[in-house]
Amino acid sequence: MIKSEKQINLNIPVAKKRSRQARRNKQSSRRGSAVIECAMTAPLLIVILFGTIDVGQFVNISQSVSNASRIGGRAASRQDTVTATAVQTKVKDYLFACGIPRDGVTVTVSNSAGQTISNLTTVPSGSAINVRVSVSYASSRFIRFLPDLANAANTSTTTMRRE
Repeated sequence: MIKSEKQINLNIPVAKKRSRQARRNKQSSRRGSAVIECAMTAPLLIVILFGTIDVGQFVNISQSVSNASRIGGRAASRQDTVTATAVQTKVKDYLFACGIPRDGVTVTVSNSAGQTISNLTTVPSGSAINVRVSVSYASSRFIRFLPDLANAANTSTTTMRRE
């Protein structure tokens, strides 16, 4: 004996149809959670971005200080350079062309014993001359609200022989 279709109970769950209002509430709650997630992560991403820019600028200034030290060493090693002031001027002009203000730059010209030299004509030919360039990073920063590199200084020393 076969049962009619009305008598068969297969226990198949029937998907409930949601009302439009229920679907809208669920979509708006998803939008709200996306806004909250964005509001929580955006400040962190911005700080990471600015930190990356700040470190990149520090490395760029470090490279410029190294180049300026070499330029100063070349100038100090030449016979036509008479005073340490001429070396300091060359170094500061180079760094100013790189966008670093002159007031944050310290240039020291010394002999191999570490004694500061002002008159380069007294240095015999073949003697070592040290040019030390130091730049305060705080004077040339773009992003000033990040405290990590505020007191850092870029320093480079070049040693060359006097001609």
